Formats: sequence, structure tokens, C-alpha cells
Amino acid sequence: MTPSNWLTSSVIAYARDFNELDLKYRCVQSKEEFITTYLAALREPSPEEKSKYIKPLISEAKRCCSKYKCLSRIPYKVLVLDSSHAGIENGMPHTHAEVIVLPEPMLPSLSLSTLIHEQLHVFQRLYPLQCHVLYTRVWGLDVVGLIDQMTARSNPDINRIQYRDREGHIIDNAFIASRTSASISSIKDKRDHPNEIFAYRVAGMLASSSDLEPAVHLLLSTGTTTE
Repeated sequence: MTPSNWLTSSVIAYARDFNELDLKYRCVQSKEEFITTYLAALREPSPEEKSKYIKPLISEAKRCCSKYKCLSRIPYKVLVLDSSHAGIENGMPHTHAEVIVLPEPMLPSLSLSTLIHEQLHVFQRLYPLQCHVLYTRVWGLDVVGLIDQMTARSNPDINRIQYRDREGHIIDNAFIASRTSASISSIKDKRDHPNEIFAYRVAGMLASSSDLEPAVHLLLSTGTTTE
């Protein structure tokens, strides 16, 4: 599998909103450099990587998620970010379009929950409205507005909406540092975004075969949060 038109378009659209700190964080001078470098670094997993690290975990993930119809019918598509540029997204796994992207150095330590976490991001991309309904009507989050792209740390696995929790705290993915600071390794809120809260929480429960809350169970099974 080579990068599809959808994946390429996803990367281009993602980089279009980078701010100055996003470029610095990724050690590139321009959005164009990021796009070119990133796409050139994507590759198919080698036969050894597939058999040793990826296929066994995909088989186990499919087993864990088999009773959730909407989630389980999404195919696992995996590309590797070559080690020469594996740190361009801080060495973290992520998704674009329908594809999970795994940095090469992390393959030996790839866990079941991480693989499911990334597949849940693919699910979120296919069911964006339904996930938004879960966040607002079931979890009780409020919409604050759109994320400020001038201060936010870009993340390919979230939407553009900023939310506030029940206690009134804004779930904020803005950089802690000022736009002129060199210290840009962290963000204001470690939760980052409801997409990440969902993926971390649900992936851990699926990997351990724990029962999901009813609305999440229904969402992953039917693509809706209501009967």
C-alpha cells in the first residue's frame, strides 16, 4: 500500500494550518518542507516488520473488537515512518485518512492498546458527527468554539472544535510556551482533545476486554449513540 490520494490530501490539509511553533516542533522551515519530507518518509512495513510486530497485534486487536460491528469492519491499514524522519511527529504514532502511521523505532515496543488507540482515531474520522454527539450529549462537554490555530499544537487525530468539561475547564491543546519561546515540548492540557480522551480510555478497555459504557458500546457497534 502506497500513500493514497486521500492520505496525501489529508497530510497537505493538516500542514496547511501549521503555525510557527508547529514548524519548529517538527524541525522544518516551511509547510512545504514538512509535506515533502513526511510523504517521502512513508513506506510499507517490511515483511519482517509485518510478521514480527504488526500482523500478530492486528489479529489480537480484531479479536478484542470483534463484537463491535462498526469498529471491527474497518480494515487495518498501516504504513511506517522511516527511521530517518521518524521523529517528525515527535516519534508518536498517529493517523491520516484511513491509515495508521507507525514510526519505525517504536515497532518493537508497539502495544495492543496503542494499535487499537490509532484504529479508534480512524473510526473517529469515519464517524465524526456521531463522536461529537457522544462528547456533548453523553459526556456533557460544551463547545467553546474553534481551536485557535495560531497557538494550538497541531494534531492529525483531532477535529477543529474546542470543548469545555462539566467543571468549566477548557480542554486546551495550546502550547504552554509563548510564540517566541524555544520551550515548546508540552501543551496546557495533557488531555489534549476529546478524541484523545476517547481513544486512550476506550483502547485500554478493549485491550483488557473490559466492558464499555453503554453509549460507547452502542457507538462502536451501530455507529450511533441512541437506540
